[in-house]
Amino acid sequence: MQRRPTIPLADWRIAIHLAATQSVQRQARNPAEGCNCKWCGNWRQMASLVLPTDLIKQIERLGVDVAYPTDLYAFQVLDHGAYCRVIYHVVGKLLSGPSTSVEDPALGRVLEYQELRAGSNLVMLAVFPCREGFDARPVLADESAGALLQIDLRLFVPLHSGPVYGLAQ
Repeated sequence: MQRRPTIPLADWRIAIHLAATQSVQRQARNPAEGCNCKWCGNWRQMASLVLPTDLIKQIERLGVDVAYPTDLYAFQVLDHGAYCRVIYHVVGKLLSGPSTSVEDPALGRVLEYQELRAGSNLVMLAVFPCREGFDARPVLADESAGALLQIDLRLFVPLHSGPVYGLAQ
């Protein structure tokens, strides 16, 4: 059995399978792959500015390029930016961390995010096995490498003030 490095991601610990994680990155079927919409282009410019530096390093250690999420969408658009949901996927085993599923009396099971940063620079995170969610996901060809895990961020992303590269003008 291959030894898998254990990598922290905020309060979670993941035994990561790096080769399998690489196999699910930037698949053509991922909703954000090759997307040149305003928000995906803006994310490529702003990700390194809006995410905490330690979180970027942790995500990159998991084998993920933060500029290229699996999925991204703006759910509340303002004049100067948008509140976005940014999703990445990795392959491995979730060893520990806070529960991300809570039961709401009116809505049923809902995601509960951990607040990593408060205020106007709010960053919230949830990490969970994809089998517990309903979002689009990459294809994992060999499940013996581990489970497909979802890294799910919610945060405000301001509009880049200069040209946004990668966008169809």
